[in-house]
Order: sequence, then structure tokens, then C-alpha cells
Amino acid sequence: MAEPGIERIDIEASIHHAWSMLLVDPINACQIANDALQAALQVNDQHGAAHAQLILSKHESRFGPSEQAIARLTQLAAYFRSHGDAQGQLRAEQALAQIELEQGAPHQAVIRLQRLITKPELLSALDHASILNTLSTALTSSGDRERGLRMAYQALSVIRRQQGTPISALINHNIGVYQLNAGNFDLAHKLLHDARQTIQPFGRTSLLGLFSANLALCLIHQGQLDMALKIIEPLVHESCTNITPRDLGFVQSVTADACFRLGEWSRGEHYLDLADTTLGGDDDPFFVGYLAFLHAQLLAQQGQSESALAQCDIAIAASERSHDDQLILDVINLQSQIHADRGDYQHAYQLARAFHQRYTRVSAFANETRYLTLQVQHELAEAQSARDRARKEHAEAEQARQKLSQLNRQLEERIEEIESLQSALREQAIRDALTGLYNRRHLQDALPQALQLATRTNWNVCVALIDLDHFKRLNDTHGHRLGDLALIELGKVLRDGIRGSDFCCRYGGEEFCIVLADMPASAAQLRLNGLLQQLKARLITDGESQFSGLAFSAGIASTDRFGHDPQRLLDAADKALYQAKAAGRGIVMIAEVL
Repeated sequence: MAEPGIERIDIEASIHHAWSMLLVDPINACQIANDALQAALQVNDQHGAAHAQLILSKHESRFGPSEQAIARLTQLAAYFRSHGDAQGQLRAEQALAQIELEQGAPHQAVIRLQRLITKPELLSALDHASILNTLSTALTSSGDRERGLRMAYQALSVIRRQQGTPISALINHNIGVYQLNAGNFDLAHKLLHDARQTIQPFGRTSLLGLFSANLALCLIHQGQLDMALKIIEPLVHESCTNITPRDLGFVQSVTADACFRLGEWSRGEHYLDLADTTLGGDDDPFFVGYLAFLHAQLLAQQGQSESALAQCDIAIAASERSHDDQLILDVINLQSQIHADRGDYQHAYQLARAFHQRYTRVSAFANETRYLTLQVQHELAEAQSARDRARKEHAEAEQARQKLSQLNRQLEERIEEIESLQSALREQAIRDALTGLYNRRHLQDALPQALQLATRTNWNVCVALIDLDHFKRLNDTHGHRLGDLALIELGKVLRDGIRGSDFCCRYGGEEFCIVLADMPASAAQLRLNGLLQQLKARLITDGESQFSGLAFSAGIASTDRFGHDPQRLLDAADKALYQAKAAGRGIVMIAEVL
């Protein structure tokens, strides 16, 4: 037990201060944490010592994850868990997730981080926003870019009352990087510029290099090469005690890129050599791809086209893994130029077409992100601006106090209304209005994901297509109102008859689709036969007319027979459905490989 008195108070205050400084001044933060650790050990304050060790271990992991730091963070997470310290546990777990992310395991990081946000009411705003921000990066790195962006804006919303802090700058920076990768350079420029402006008053912080590098990269894409160099070149010789090796290597790489594009090849080659030295052995796909692209530019300029093309191949492969669409576009463009310079116009033309096709896809994605971002960004800025004006009025006169309070409430309600509306719109886009089931658009996204999971877990997945029997005759005889009620009733039977791991969709018209995970085809047939009997027993009525005995036909295709290609499974299930119809309807048939 710690001795009572001022020692305990000083230890807690020092740890809080060190933690708040860790992002912007890691050297002083670690010195304060080390002093707090020694003080805690002197008074036998094990809990204070654990929190001080957490700060030191997080710093160690950030500046190059070591096995020792990972082991210590794992031990600290277990210690905090056993002592009921939710804050300590989540901070240790978040540090471990960050290591997993740095080591190229974003899916593991996502799983770990999602466990931490199950009870947001237990988290402080800073910790909650920090976890959401890391989760955003992990989701984006794993390829789920839409959810990644959504998490980033959620983090920004959580911390909207603490703008101007390092964590708010980091979140804005990460959203800016997302927009940069999407090709929305105007949005990216503002976000990255604002993030850098926010962090500059804190001095030459550990974040300045990262923020400056991404802002300079955005300026490069906007053609502002001189401005990019002005921002980034002063940082190329920054000490690695104040900036991580990766961030320093990134700074040097972007500086080389700007020089190459300006035609200053010797100057750029010098910075590329620095980046190679700093990032030597780093297998992060982004840096592998970016360095390969830079070497390809230099080799092409030196007339070594074969070597340049080999580096382009490396850059493309790495950039596909890091989901860096902008870098892929740059590399394809460079490949086309190299082939054209060699007189190989056929290859140059093919690559130019490939560039155009990918550029079209990237542009479409960029436009989609604007719907998700611009309105929310604008509304949050409006809310903040109005709140600031109201506070100024409050300072000028007591009468403005009531107006401020009312305005703040209205703004909060408006923000919640907008967030709720956007959530509802996203859900509405993948729901069938009549049955409430998912629609075909959702199936197009969810089925490939379910099949990818099945591949990793070695599960068998069954895809069933279901068609309501004699639906046209039902509409002609009883009218469209009862026809709609029949579809609704079938939707209820299907929804109530599946497990949490399964999902069902309205495929189109009177046709439905069920995806059943970890289930053999024979069990799926039994399940659907049971649902068929339930449907037959249902009474359909609109108050004036009624009927029963509604039935469906179904075809089932399973991955153990047809593999994991979504379209092949759907085609096989559709063929089995057709056979079930031909055999007399009201039948569930399993597709067989011929």
C-alpha cells in the first residue's frame, strides 16, 4: 500500500501531466514518468508505478516496438484488469493495438480495439476519442475505409469540445490523410494545414514531422512543389529522439519526391539515400511502395528503364497491400512514360488505359466520401462557430447567458439529429422498404465478406435462393395489397428463422436470399423445409380477404461443392431453384455439381 500524504498526490499529478505530454513532448514526458516511477517505488505505490511504467512502455513501443515493450504492456494490461482499473487497462490495450497496427496486423488491432469501446460511458472523452482514432486507422489499413472514416468523425465528435488539443489535431490529420488517399486534395489540404497549425504552438513536437510530411505530399499532388519543399525540407535532419524513425523516413521520402518532380535529381537523390538509411529493413507496405516508386523515378531519369520498371512492379504490389490508390496511379503513370520513352507505345497505351480506369474508380470513391464528410464537417464547424459567438455574447452581458444556453441545446440537438439522420440514411440504403430485410445491394457487399471469413475459418457456407410460389396468380386473384402482405410474411418467417451469424435479403420481386454460415447443405435443407412449413401455416389477411397455404421453392448451393466465388454460388442456387419449380414447387433442392 502507498503511504498517505503528499507523495501520492504528487505521483498522480506527475503521471497525469506526463500522459498529456506524451504526444507532443515525449522526452520530457518520459523524464517526468521516470521520476514518478522512482517516487512510487519509494513509497510502495504499486498502482502509481504501473501507470508510470505504462507511459514509458508506450513511448518505447512507439519509437520502435520491442519484444520487451510488448511483454511489459501485456503484463500491465493484465495487472490493471485484475485491479479493476479500466482506464489503465484500455490504455495498455490501445498501445498493444497500435503495435499490431505498426507490425502489419490491422485485423488483430481492430478486434482488440472494438472490445475497448463496448462501454463508452466508462471512458473519458480523451481516451474514447483516442481509441476511436486508432480504430479508424486500423479499419482503414485493413481495407474497410468507409468504417474507418466514420470512426474518425465519431472521434472528432466525441472531442468536439476540446478542439486545439494534440489529440484533436491528430484526428483532423488522420481524416486529412483519408481524404488525401481518396483524391479529395482540397479537403485534405485544409484538414492537414489546420492540424499542423494546431500543433505548431506546442513547439517542435514529435507530431510535426508526420503532419508536415502529409501536408507536403498533398501539396505535391496539387502541383505546389515549392511550397511542399518549404514545409518539409527543414525537417529532414530532425533528431530521432523527437520523431519516430518511420516519420523521419517519411519526411525524407516526401522531400525526395518533391525534388524529383522539380527536376532537382541530385538533391532528391541525397534525400532518398537518407530515407533508405532511416527506413532500412522496414517492411511496412506503404514505405516499401513509396521508396520503390522514388527509386523508379530516379532510375528512369538515369536511363535505366529495366531497373525502373522492376521497382515499379515492387511499388504496385506493396501499394495494393496498403490500399494507396494515389501512389498506384503515380506508378502506373510512370510505367506508361517509361514505355513511351522506350518507343513501346503499345505497352504505354495499355498502361494509360489502366491509369484511366483506376482513376475513374478512385474519382468515384472520392465523390462518395464527400457525401459522408462534407456535410458533417460543415455542421460541426457551424456548431463550433455558433457556440463561440454565444460565449462571447455571454461575456458581454448577463442577458446573453440564457440565449447561449438555449442556443447550445439547439445546436446539440441539431448535431444529434444530423448524426442520427445520416445513420438512418446509411441503413436505409441497404434495407428493403417493404419487408425490412437487407436488399440486394447489401448482399453484394456482405456475401464476399462472409465467404472470405469462411475461407479463413474453414466453414461451409450455404447460399439459398427462395422464390414465393404462384406469386403472380396471388396478385391477380387477391390484389397487390395481399401480395405485399405475403412478401412481408415470408420476410418475417425468414428473419425469425435464422441465427445471428446468418443473414437474409430480398433479392428482387418475390425472390429472397439466405446466407447460412457454418452449416452443411443437408442441415440448410432441413432448416428451409421447417421455414416452408411455418409459412404454409400462416394466415394472410388484410381484414377483407384472407388465405393460407402460402409456399415457396428454394435452391441451395454450398461452398464445399461450388467454392467461394459469390456469383458461382448464386448461379448454382438459382439453377437448383429452377429445378425445384420444375419439380412441382414447394420443394427445397440442393444444387449438385455436374
